[in-house]
Amino acid sequence: MLVDRTLEDSPAEQAGLRPGDVISAVEGRAVSSTQELLEAVADAGPGTEIALDVWRGSERIAARTTTAERPAMAGR
Repeated sequence: MLVDRTLEDSPAEQAGLRPGDVISAVEGRAVSSTQELLEAVADAGPGTEIALDVWRGSERIAARTTTAERPAMAGR
């Protein structure tokens, strides 16, 4: 799952994720699509610390973050 951008003060930003990073697993569960990533995070529930396996170029990074409620979509 390629990181396109992170929102300011989001769990992704707090985990240190950057555009171009590739998230390969959440809590050891492989993710290869946006849907799989969203399901893995949703299964953890808000306020849960989770582990992310991330590739930044050829370097593997273990990141941790705490999940949060997904913000409402703007304009809805």
